[in-house]
Order: sequence, then C-alpha cells, then structure tokens
Amino acid sequence: MRPLHVGTTRYKMYYGNPSDQTGRIAGSNLPFLGPKLMIYADGSRRGDPSRVDFEDWESVNDARRVVFLWPDGTTLNSTALGYIDDFTVLLPTNDMTLQVMYVAITDGSAAPFAAAAVLLNP
Repeated sequence: MRPLHVGTTRYKMYYGNPSDQTGRIAGSNLPFLGPKLMIYADGSRRGDPSRVDFEDWESVNDARRVVFLWPDGTTLNSTALGYIDDFTVLLPTNDMTLQVMYVAITDGSAAPFAAAAVLLNP
C-alpha cells in the first residue's frame, strides 16, 4: 500500500488485491498482488478534521480500478497488472499535476524490472 498526500487532510492510496487471482501464472514463485486499486481519505469526513483516522478512508468496496497502458496505448492484461509490485508514487517536480508511479513489473516468469508510469488523471 502506498498512501500519497494530496493536500490538506486528504490522501489517496494505491494497493493490490491479491484475493483476485485472475491472470496468475500457475507455478510462479513471484509475488502476485492482483489488480491495482485506489481509495481516498479525507480528514473532514468524520471526527477531527485536522487529521486522517481509519474511519476517514473510503471502503474497499468503493475502490477504483487503476488502468495501466503500455506506451503504445494498449491496456495491460490481468497478468501484467497482477505482477506489478513494489510501487510508489513520486512527484518529481513537486507539482501534483505530474505524478509518476515507479513499479517493478514482470510477466510472472522473468525477473522483475523497474518501470515508470505517468499518472494521467492524478
């Protein structure tokens, strides 16, 4: 899970859902995290508006699926999505309009390699 501060007492968090095994390669020893999802937290939702508590997070039932595209514009399949691991979002220019997610990705059989994804709708 990777929370990202998005201003005031608001955050978003990316995570994998390993309970969804769609796309997993049988016999692979590499970690399969399932599709990537995102939820938001807002400190003003409940309790003390100056901080984020557990109750301020959206339910996982409200999670949004994160869609990844290859450079040619095609969508990653469930196998590629499931093997994305060790991801984090950075702001290389300290500007929320440019968010870059660094990931380790594999096809489930080869050694993972590092890649970067520019978030199109941050």
